[in-house]
Amino acid sequence: MTEDNKVASHSIQYRGKIDAMAFGGLGITRQNGLVTFVPYTAIGDDIRYLPTKVKKNFSMAELVEVVHPGNGRTIPLCPYYGKCGGCQLQHVTYPTQMNYKRNWVEDAIKRQAGISYAVIPDVTPAKSIWNYRRRISLTLKAHENTFKAGYIADDQKSLVEVTQCQIFTKADDPVLPLVSSLSRKLSNEGQAEGKVSILKEMDERYILHFHFRTMPKNASLILKPLVAEYPFIKGILATSPRQSLQYGQIESSFTIDDLSFHFSPKAFVQNHPEQSLNIYHSLTSHIKDLKRGLALDLYCGVGVFSLLLGKHGFNTVGVELNDAAVQFATRNAKENGIGNVQFLKEDAEHKLLTHLKEKPSLVVINPPREGISAKVTQSLLSYPPEKLVYISCMPPTLGRDLKLLCDKNYHVDSIEIYDMFPQTTHVETVVILSYDKKRKRLCDSDKS
Repeated sequence: MTEDNKVASHSIQYRGKIDAMAFGGLGITRQNGLVTFVPYTAIGDDIRYLPTKVKKNFSMAELVEVVHPGNGRTIPLCPYYGKCGGCQLQHVTYPTQMNYKRNWVEDAIKRQAGISYAVIPDVTPAKSIWNYRRRISLTLKAHENTFKAGYIADDQKSLVEVTQCQIFTKADDPVLPLVSSLSRKLSNEGQAEGKVSILKEMDERYILHFHFRTMPKNASLILKPLVAEYPFIKGILATSPRQSLQYGQIESSFTIDDLSFHFSPKAFVQNHPEQSLNIYHSLTSHIKDLKRGLALDLYCGVGVFSLLLGKHGFNTVGVELNDAAVQFATRNAKENGIGNVQFLKEDAEHKLLTHLKEKPSLVVINPPREGISAKVTQSLLSYPPEKLVYISCMPPTLGRDLKLLCDKNYHVDSIEIYDMFPQTTHVETVVILSYDKKRKRLCDSDKS
């Protein structure tokens, strides 16, 4: 066992006070000067903890007891909290969550990215902090000849079977017990894992999408009767690489102002309808005074931002790798009568340089948690648009990407923070950037 990766082999407990909160929901205390991270704690907590892993510069620990709670503590609502890895902040009050999230964004932008001039606003809170999610995904784990359905536990290995999820449904909602029951009836055909996505409509009807490597032989027998038997099930889709089964209706829709958008479980849409609307309205307010021209919408999904840009006079190109999303986006543009938008099935970095050479005046980027790749960053620096809108759900990757952009002549105009994911550590940040041409000319003249 190396000194850099020691696992605690004893049961010595320590006592300490949590004085800061790291991104990811880990409280920070110090053991003989060594930074120690303890989950499910809050700033101000006086705790007992047990180190579980010691590295050279820090250690990890598990919470044993809260001796005296900090001011922000509250009682978690979910019975699985602390076992399921889905939520990290149910043990603190909602105002406390807002403070933590603002601090994480500020740390990413000012310390990590080094943008000292940026004004960090308060987080825009959600009105709906429970039952807000539009979609969840459960892992299917082989159990004897069938499956168990649940979330991957906090240990990243075991499965926590759930019959409720308070950030998705009300406690007495029947959909999760039904999915659990179905999973125990579907034959696993020797496969170790699968997945089921559950999409919630505004009227609290559901669309289920089962993903398998091999389609269960009894899938049709088990799944086909459900739409007629359970009124709250709108449709069911089961897919494997070689087979697809569909029962009922698997499409859903929503509206943004006077625009309508169709989608299905195969295509990504934002998970918090209320906060998504706030972000869309914010975008339109920021673009109203911009010069109309070509706009590029990367990672465009089913085309929400693209259509809003098109509606406001931009000739827009939406880029998306998911084929189903591109098909829905194209259909949404046609059905809404917006003809100045086109959608391309491409990797965001594949032909980005080609699109940027067309000199778009605005580029919108809404990447996955991993942020933008080095190739995308380099393309944006080689052919910089006048305005860049970066929408991020992960402060650490946001800070990394902003540092690279702002070290090369981009300037942060404004920042907005939205709590898209109450009870979790994730937070949505909208950053508006301008390319500083004057600074570019000065840099060029310095080189000459």
